[in-house]
Amino acid sequence: MVYCVEGVDHGGQALLLILPDDSQPTRVERPDLLGGVTIIEAPGRRVSPGSFGGVETMALRLVPYYTWSHRGIGPMTVWMPRAARDAPVP
Repeated sequence: MVYCVEGVDHGGQALLLILPDDSQPTRVERPDLLGGVTIIEAPGRRVSPGSFGGVETMALRLVPYYTWSHRGIGPMTVWMPRAARDAPVP
């Protein structure tokens, strides 16, 4: 199963999210979401726009790739950087 992060779950951002190597993902059953799906929640980080590379801690939600854009059109990514140095510059 391929999972992705969508902007709808992360304040409109998907490309500035970081999934660190030491993150401990958790599988969560969500019968209320998209007709019932298993998602992954994980501690992560986000490059703060306008902060010149600063990062903030946040909870990440990954949804099955096949559900992409079922809650509206927005940014999405499957591949996430593992460190701030590898993230795109906002």
